[in-house]
This record gives sequence, C-alpha cells and structure tokens, in this order.
Amino acid sequence: MSENPIAQNAEFFHLLGHPLRIALLQYLASVPQATATECAPVVGASPSTCSWHLRMLAKGGFVEPVAAGDGRLRPWRYIGPLHLELSNEEVPSILQYALLRQDRHVVEQFLQHRDQYPLEWRESPVFIHSVLRLDPPQLKKLEQEIQTLMAQYNSLVAEDVSSSSGRVYTAFYAVPWFKTATDGKEKEQ
Repeated sequence: MSENPIAQNAEFFHLLGHPLRIALLQYLASVPQATATECAPVVGASPSTCSWHLRMLAKGGFVEPVAAGDGRLRPWRYIGPLHLELSNEEVPSILQYALLRQDRHVVEQFLQHRDQYPLEWRESPVFIHSVLRLDPPQLKKLEQEIQTLMAQYNSLVAEDVSSSSGRVYTAFYAVPWFKTATDGKEKEQ
C-alpha cells in the first residue's frame, strides 16, 4: 500500500472519480493559477460547474483559492502532489474509468478542433498502438522504462521552456487484451 496518506483515503478516490475533476487538476497543475472562467473552455464545462468542482477539490486538499487584488476574481492553484503513483490494487474502478473518460475527452477535443491549431501542432500528434507478447515482469519493466523516459520531459510549470513548446497530454495503457488457447501454457517441444 502507498505511504501517501491521501491515497489511503476513500474520499480521495471519490473526489477523483469524476473526469471533470481530473481535467481541472491536470490543467491547474500545468499553470501557476486560473479562475473557473479560465478553466471552463479548457475542460469543456461552464464556469459555474468548474467553480463547484474546484470547491470540492479544495475540500480534498488538491487546490486552494489565491487572494486576488480586486476581490472579484477568484483564481485557484494546484497544491496536490505532483506525482502520485498507485498500484493497480489501490485504484478502484471508478477512478480508472474517470481517467479513461478524461483521456478520451482530450483526444476527441483535439481531433474535433485540429484545424484551429498551428500547422506544426496539427502534424505532431502521436498515436502508437501495438500488441506485445509480455509476461507480467516484462510489462512492469516496460512501465518503468516509459516512466523514466517521460520523466525527462516532465516540466508542468517551467519558466525555461521554449516559446514553441506547449502542453502535451500523454497517456500509456498496457492491459491484457484477450486470452488465446496458447496463453499461459508452456509450449511443447
């Protein structure tokens, strides 16, 4: 079990069991701060809906309001963990489904609005699909290698990124696909 006390809390999974909340956290983790109105077009919801979900996330300790100078604006900032690794045994289905829905939403939004991006960004998406034959230890090794590679590019809020860089949504899935007659059996020699 993870040593992170937030991961051991059932409310943690309830709070994150909604794709909009995941989207809000992902966005706020990538900017210094944002209002519900600024979050709304990014996550595909109304400002009032974003505001409600942000208040719920604040109760869970993931975000906090930032004092605004004029009192009219209410910016929020992400204060949760930058990296949260949970084993498959720790993640209930509700969170896994919410993550999958969010992933699908991000990709669908890009595909629907692809023509609104500059040419270099329209040509840059990567879709890699493979069917691999791996045993569980090999799959774990693949996961670790991908995490190591992605960590080299992980700079959510970096001041020194080039002007041509932007936020890129990445996801990796590796799940058993389907069983065949030869899966799990030793080959006869």
